[in-house]
Amino acid sequence: MARYTTWVQAPQGNSAKISYVDKSTGKEVGTGSVAFDKSATITNVTTTSNLSNIISGVPSGYVSYDNDNGGAASVADRTAAASVKNGDTVDYVKATDASATKAIKVSAVDQSGNPISLKSNDKSLLDASGAKAAFQVKAGDTVSGADVANIISDANLSNLISNYSSSYMFDKAADTSTTAGNAVDVKATFRLIAYLWGSSSKLIIFDAST
Repeated sequence: MARYTTWVQAPQGNSAKISYVDKSTGKEVGTGSVAFDKSATITNVTTTSNLSNIISGVPSGYVSYDNDNGGAASVADRTAAASVKNGDTVDYVKATDASATKAIKVSAVDQSGNPISLKSNDKSLLDASGAKAAFQVKAGDTVSGADVANIISDANLSNLISNYSSSYMFDKAADTSTTAGNAVDVKATFRLIAYLWGSSSKLIIFDAST
């Protein structure tokens, strides 16, 4: 698993150098740089493009180090990888499969599996969060339900209102095996908690705890 120092003071010069090191040889195989806002004192990359930039800088043919060599530098690591500081080192290993998934495409569905019509802004937020969760894995590795939940949380869409004014709450997401290509499609299931009914637009509310 890629590891970064969490909750650190932003470095002088407002940028951080990241060193990518081959775990098997101990040799540096590439470097990256992450810029910080000039006013930053503590920089959290969880909800910015910084983590995406770190991941996109991974040298070709390498994936982040973890026990199964799956190489997931994915959103599952975001909490632990909340911040980076100048000179951080991240261990990587050569991928066992050149196929690498580059982005996660999340679709919101109801409990019957039907697509939820999202407002355009919410759809953009969801697409952006999935794209930011870009990671490098070999085909067949898993995007976990926890990964999807983190994407939903990152987009601030744990609760959403559809185009038809129905209110939904995020419920669950299943593990999904990745395939070769540039993206993997996953589904996030939402539970209906309220909707407008009839010509009088009467609000019908469900018990959100069930």
